[in-house]
Amino acid sequence: MITLEDCRGLCDADPALVARLARDEALPEVLALARAQQLCHGAKQDFPRAARIRTQPAGDYRLAA
Repeated sequence: MITLEDCRGLCDADPALVARLARDEALPEVLALARAQQLCHGAKQDFPRAARIRTQPAGDYRLAA
């Protein structure tokens, strides 16, 4: 089982950010850790869904009745 201490050790986000997220968004600390990690590393990731949307051919996508 992963404990809160394990999560703290795996998260490289600033502890002040984690505390602020927990307080401001009323999150349990473990969720604030996950959110802080996402904020720290999420901007570095590519968004494949957005890329798929941009490359879809234009057309009429209305549903047939």
